[in-house]
Amino acid sequence: MLVAGGVLTGGTSLLPGMAEVAEHVLNLSVRLGRPIGVEGLREIVSNPSYSTAVGLIVHSVSHENEFELVGPGAGKGKKSGRWAGGMVGKMKGWIMNFF
Repeated sequence: MLVAGGVLTGGTSLLPGMAEVAEHVLNLSVRLGRPIGVEGLREIVSNPSYSTAVGLIVHSVSHENEFELVGPGAGKGKKSGRWAGGMVGKMKGWIMNFF
């Protein structure tokens, strides 16, 4: 059993009464999940609607050296951190400029 309770994310979590319904169905305490640790436009990205997108971006930036290219032309199984790091670096730069 989850002692800590549940976390609702996504736009649907903002529907009126959704937390109460989830608590009743799950028989757990429930809270809205909001992205944390993100600078810039905080009032926009702290919306639960963006939880998944922000989480994926934060995860990719924090693990940018762990990516591996797969598929045709991927370096035959070799780590391709340079390409992936460059791609993630560009994404990170864009995000930092945008936010």
